[in-house]
Amino acid sequence: MKKPSILISGLVLVTGLSFSQTLSPRVIASAGETFNSSTVSLSWTVGELAVTTLSSAGNILTQGFHQPENGIAIGIASQDKLFSIHAFPNPISDNFTLEINTDQAEDFVVEITDILGKLVKSTGIYVGDGQARHTVSMASNAAGAYLVKVSSRNGKFTKAIKLTKI
Repeated sequence: MKKPSILISGLVLVTGLSFSQTLSPRVIASAGETFNSSTVSLSWTVGELAVTTLSSAGNILTQGFHQPENGIAIGIASQDKLFSIHAFPNPISDNFTLEINTDQAEDFVVEITDILGKLVKSTGIYVGDGQARHTVSMASNAAGAYLVKVSSRNGKFTKAIKLTKI
């Protein structure tokens, strides 16, 4: 009597395992895309909730529902050489000094826009190896918030800072 019940239980177990389902991770979203290059894989969706954010020295990993099946994003190595910008004083009254630091000679474009995105000023600056300072007059501009965007002409470097005119 015990042998038929063990036999039937074994058959039910084997049959159940053979018809089980395997689900791959998926997310249903209104928009999303995947980009791949030789060094980076980027996958995103719109409206995805973030469950956990982990960080360590220079790396940030946000875990949500849209995760790669095989692999973990560790970080992106910066291809940039030294490039930084500083503007002072901030807030400004009439003039400010824009300082651009780089370790290679570059031509830069400086664009200043108001809070609505309207281009207020645009100029070109050449920076040799090291540092360049450029004084910008804002005396004729109204008080408010301005965005100063500095980009290399070859598109390799771009940074922006916010200034307030009083």
